Amino acid sequence: MPFAGFSESTFHFLAELARHNERSWFEAHRAECETALVEPAKALVEALSPGLKALDPEIHATPRVRGSIKAMERRRQFPNAKRPPYKESLDLWFWSGPRRAWDNSGFYLRVTASRVVLAGGMIELQKGTLERYREQVLDDERGSELVAIVAALRAGGYCVGGEGYKRVPRGVPAGHARAALLKHRGLFTTLDIEHPPDSWQGRRHHVAGIGRRAGDFEFTKMIFANAQGPAPRPFTERPRRSRRCSVPYPAHR
Repeated sequence: MPFAGFSESTFHFLAELARHNERSWFEAHRAECETALVEPAKALVEALSPGLKALDPEIHATPRVRGSIKAMERRRQFPNAKRPPYKESLDLWFWSGPRRAWDNSGFYLRVTASRVVLAGGMIELQKGTLERYREQVLDDERGSELVAIVAALRAGGYCVGGEGYKRVPRGVPAGHARAALLKHRGLFTTLDIEHPPDSWQGRRHHVAGIGRRAGDFEFTKMIFANAQGPAPRPFTERPRRSRRCSVPYPAHR
């Protein structure tokens, strides 16, 4: 089924779930969740798959729950934690590599009743990948290319995150021209923007348009030693977004 956008029932369901986030309400509305969220999400995953695979042939776009569609139920890692039992958003995760894990690079899309979040990159660089990443940053040609890509993303309204170390690696001068990038333990970017306020039709087309912007995340290829790719195009129109530079997806593993 081709993706025709989300309907009014999608945003209504998410808004109601935020008000009634309890098991009894969700079980009574499980069928609505399937038709309002899961079915259009499957179509969206299939629609985004060709473009994402053109960026990275190793990308997995699996149109099912616990594939690219994150389950609505929260994991109960801490049974006594006082958190609502369900996520109040539709989360899509497109990962690169053999494992559906957060230490792989990938693309992420979150839809709530009021916002859309688009993200891409790698949350946590494991030891071997971190070493390759630092080699890329220290290389004058590749490092300068990454600096330009990060600058273009920020100029387009994106937040670029992942800095986690207080110091540069041992043996690198503290005043190195790319010291900020050398302090990263991950490399990812997010765009957090509000839905148009006028109507649900505006929100519907807004989500589809944001999904098509995944091509702006060419910079994620810079993580790998043999990666090549052009810098992203800056937006011609600055999106409406929150003042807070949101980096939501590392906290929702």
